[in-house]
Amino acid sequence: MPLSNPVDRQILAALEADTSRELIPELIQVFIKSADNRIAQITAHLAASDLAGIAAEAHALKSSSATFGAGEVRRFCAELEAAGKSGDAVAVERLVAGLTLALDAAKADLTAYVNDISG
Repeated sequence: MPLSNPVDRQILAALEADTSRELIPELIQVFIKSADNRIAQITAHLAASDLAGIAAEAHALKSSSATFGAGEVRRFCAELEAAGKSGDAVAVERLVAGLTLALDAAKADLTAYVNDISG
């Protein structure tokens, strides 16, 4: 079920005000590429049962997702980081699946935002 508002447009507008409209598409592209790399690392850590590695990647993604208004991604990352640190493998597996869906929704919304401001 897709999220109705995967990205907080007010946060994006504030980021745009702090930088520039011209820079936002590039910043969003860098975030998406970084997020994709972090998800790949999380998946690799999951396959290796490396919960500490998952917690570290989730922590890094948590910060950047907040910058771009991806609240659900940030929430999943916070929960995933905590579960990884506490060694809760069952929760980690469930949260990785949720994070992947939330990130997909956020990436689609961020891409739509870029299209809106570029159009």
